[in-house]
Amino acid sequence: HRTDIYIGLPRKEDAINAGMAILLEHWKSLNTPTALVVCTTKQDLKGPIGKALGQVGDLLYKRGSARVQELQGRELRFAHKRQLPGTGEGMPILAILPTREILTTLDGLPDVGALIVIPFNEQEAEDWRNARQPQVIGAPPAQAPIPTPLAPIVVRALDGLLAMLDHNRPAIDHDSDKALVIQTFRALQEANIPYDPSAVRAHFASHGLHPKQADAIRTISQDPGKPRIRANVYPSTSDLLKNWKKP
Repeated sequence: HRTDIYIGLPRKEDAINAGMAILLEHWKSLNTPTALVVCTTKQDLKGPIGKALGQVGDLLYKRGSARVQELQGRELRFAHKRQLPGTGEGMPILAILPTREILTTLDGLPDVGALIVIPFNEQEAEDWRNARQPQVIGAPPAQAPIPTPLAPIVVRALDGLLAMLDHNRPAIDHDSDKALVIQTFRALQEANIPYDPSAVRAHFASHGLHPKQADAIRTISQDPGKPRIRANVYPSTSDLLKNWKKP
């Protein structure tokens, strides 16, 4: 089970110091040989982020890794948006001011021990935060949008899709799967059953669907009448509604 932590301290230097301390704490408990620091670009390590990281930041910039003496010389690695790993290897990850795209990729990595996020702003982090409900250090912005809760019939509809889709893939690969997604949201709209696309995305991501696939479904849910269906879809929208209304 992955630990998710949101660091909402207002001063970025304080947030980075707290993030590093939390990273080390989880690194010790997870006992992995490596941990990872992620920024948007390598050049970020030459600015305020690098200054806050101190000597570790210098080593990450020059070598791409640093040995941490208080953890018996274990390797702290660095990655930016163009070199993100394909798996978490059980390690803790500290994401410093990530974009929404980077955070979605990290959120979808298998086998991450802990994901610690210092947000660039609330807009970049809200998808991850809504889906994961992370532990909060400090406080998120008061104006952070909260998705409207989904009605029980919508939850049944989404759970029906969850049972049909491949949870580990970052895209909806098959026309039949995409058609079923489209049909589901068309059925809800035809019946005038409201739903919040952000809550739809959070439901899928929090129930094991790859975050990028959850993004794609949110896009479809915003306008299910727009995409063309290339495969025959059964059941019909009316049959779907009957199934969802069963006790």
